[in-house]
Amino acid sequence: MSKKATRLNSGAGILGLIPARGGSEGVPGKNIRELDGKPLLGYSIEAALNSRCIDRVVVSTDDEEIAEVAKRFGADVPFMRPADLATSEMPTLPVLAHAAETLSARGQRYETVISVQATSPFVSPDLIDRAYERFLDSNADTLVCLQETHYHPFWMKTVERGYVYPFIQFPGIATRRQDLPELYCINGAVYVTSHETLLKKRDLHASYATQVEGEKVAALILNQDEAFEIDTEHDLRLADLILRDRHAEGHC
Repeated sequence: MSKKATRLNSGAGILGLIPARGGSEGVPGKNIRELDGKPLLGYSIEAALNSRCIDRVVVSTDDEEIAEVAKRFGADVPFMRPADLATSEMPTLPVLAHAAETLSARGQRYETVISVQATSPFVSPDLIDRAYERFLDSNADTLVCLQETHYHPFWMKTVERGYVYPFIQFPGIATRRQDLPELYCINGAVYVTSHETLLKKRDLHASYATQVEGEKVAALILNQDEAFEIDTEHDLRLADLILRDRHAEGHC
């Protein structure tokens, strides 16, 4: 019997969840815009479907067109997301909790939820599997992806009454990047958490980037490609060029 079959029979399946709402102010129709001839959403669905650890891939959306694209690429869309969970102000975690609870109410409870960001086209099945393996090995409640900061906060300034001041204070004098501690920022490409932790953080009105008291959070450090996110038209054009170049070289 396969590992997936064993998990499902024991009621300990792993849900791959891809949030993809219809509205996008920065890049209209972002989730189904084409990159190298494929809708953006298709990349995350294919990565999740080809992961060794995910048992089922579900797309949470409020948009019928996105739902049709998701189904065409092999994902399930067993419900439509309520409008109040599809606003631009809505953080990701309540969307994940809604999906997990909706499925659980239908007798489809999953012990672990792996969120894959629709706007991260370079997430691979291997990255998803590495994240899950790190989550298990660390005995953590949650795993988040991190990326190196492009600009260390020590170099950032604020302007008050026309004069420049340090944004943060740092003991001593740092003249090189190497003099400063390594810092990372949250990247939403992949997020792994237990069902219980997900609902607990939702009830505390936290975001998935919030570390609540007592929560053990593991990290997976992404490289530059893995961390690529599409937030602007420029990002979309750049990702399209990269994918076309890889396709031409036979890497896709």
